[in-house]
Amino acid sequence: MSFKFNFFDKPEENSVETNHKGSDNTRPTPVQLSLGDGWERSAALLKRNFKYGDDKAVSILREDQVEQCVKVFAPEIGEDMKMIEALSSDIDVISGVVEGGFTVWDGTRHLLNYLVKENIDFKDKRVLDLGCGAGLLGIHALINGAKFALFQEFNQCVIKAWTINNVKIQSSIRFNQTDFWSGDWEDLADIWSSQEKQFDIILTTETIYRSELYPKLLRVFESVSAPGCQIYVAGKLIYYG
Repeated sequence: MSFKFNFFDKPEENSVETNHKGSDNTRPTPVQLSLGDGWERSAALLKRNFKYGDDKAVSILREDQVEQCVKVFAPEIGEDMKMIEALSSDIDVISGVVEGGFTVWDGTRHLLNYLVKENIDFKDKRVLDLGCGAGLLGIHALINGAKFALFQEFNQCVIKAWTINNVKIQSSIRFNQTDFWSGDWEDLADIWSSQEKQFDIILTTETIYRSELYPKLLRVFESVSAPGCQIYVAGKLIYYG
């Protein structure tokens, strides 16, 4: 199976600008998590309805509340202080430190709207929500019949404080339907391949904002795509920041 990105006919006119401040090019150790690893402090925070499609809504923890909670209390439990420092500076993306933070990016809503409009069938599908953040894509898949969803995010803190707790809010999702991983795609591709993980649908948004990420993303696609896998990628042509 072969993949390539061909978004830019003229790369020099569609540059991707990113903030590399503070990156030491070290990757976090991949960690597998479960619903039981959700952070109790954030689980009790205020919620909001995330609306999409014509009449869809998913209840999630308010991102501003979760981020503030993490800034205040994460040092107590030894969370990644480089990430906390970045969040305290109101930075969502620093290469190798924080890759998205506690933000629901525009691409997530656009992709959800597309999935609803096109009536994408998730029944009995194995789904990978790659770079999941709030977990909205995987949650949508599970609510609409997927038999399993794996949620992946670079920062373990995001998974524990936000993603897991958002999944737990959804009463229709069962414990054995989910898996959670934090870490870098390059490492995770090797691990998942060795575990022979296969997915019928892969969902990812706003994950192509740096060209150096493309080979890692493609490696994941090639490693875990089941025969006939459908891959949905949403992003911008130009990123600034």
